[in-house]
Amino acid sequence: MDLKSSVRILNEYIPRIDKKAKQLVLESDKTATATFLQYQGLKIEVGAFLGDNEGNLYVSVGLVPPPKKNLEAFYKQLLLWNNFATGIGHFSLGPGGTPVFLFFRRPVTGLDYEEFETIVVNMAKTAFTTLVMIKQMFPG
Repeated sequence: MDLKSSVRILNEYIPRIDKKAKQLVLESDKTATATFLQYQGLKIEVGAFLGDNEGNLYVSVGLVPPPKKNLEAFYKQLLLWNNFATGIGHFSLGPGGTPVFLFFRRPVTGLDYEEFETIVVNMAKTAFTTLVMIKQMFPG
C-alpha cells in the first residue's frame, strides 16, 4: 500500500481513540508524517512513513531520560527487556539526554482498526509497566 493510502487509513483510525488528535498531513515532498494522541494520560506519537516502498505505521511513546547514575545497568536492562519483556515494540534511544522511547512499526497493509487499537493499548500498558519498573530499579 502506498504512503498516501496509508495516511488516509490511519486518519480514519486515530480519531476513534482520541477525537482531539490532529490528522496526519502528508506534504507532497515528504516521506513521513506524524501526530500525537492522548491515551490514558500518555502522549503517544502515531505516524506513517515510507519504508520498503510501502506505507508503514509507527507508534512511539517517550518514557524517561536515561538516569544520571547506573547508566550501564540501565542500558543493560533495556536490552534485556528488548529481548524478552515487551511483547510489542522495542526500546530506542534518542540523541543524548532525550527520553528513552518504546517504538513499534509495521506495514499498514492489512491493518484493521482492531489491530491498530490493540497496538496503541498494548504500547500504553507496556509504557506504564516500564515506567513503574524503571522507577523501582533506578530511583532518583
